[in-house]
Amino acid sequence: MKTELSTGEAVTMRELTTGDIFDATDASKDIHMIPKAGPIFVVDHVKLERFLLLKSVVDVNGDKDKVTLNWLRSLPPADYEILQNFGEKIDRATLQEVGERGRDSAAS
Repeated sequence: MKTELSTGEAVTMRELTTGDIFDATDASKDIHMIPKAGPIFVVDHVKLERFLLLKSVVDVNGDKDKVTLNWLRSLPPADYEILQNFGEKIDRATLQEVGERGRDSAAS
């Protein structure tokens, strides 16, 4: 699915996979030292959101190599919001489709 940014860039996005979620979660972990308990891993949810969004972007104007964290960081806030909203739209459509399949399967 494609969306367009205010810069005129055409961005192709896709549905996330379970592997994408695993990878983004791993990339967003920080280690914290807890007195008397030692180190623990904590998922930074702000980083997780960024990595998930980045995983859902396939290409920018057909260029897969442009899809980097630096590119994402360079976007104006309005364009970042466009990508977030578009990603959520894809997620809602997927959930609706899965829900409908579930209802169809349960009815048979």
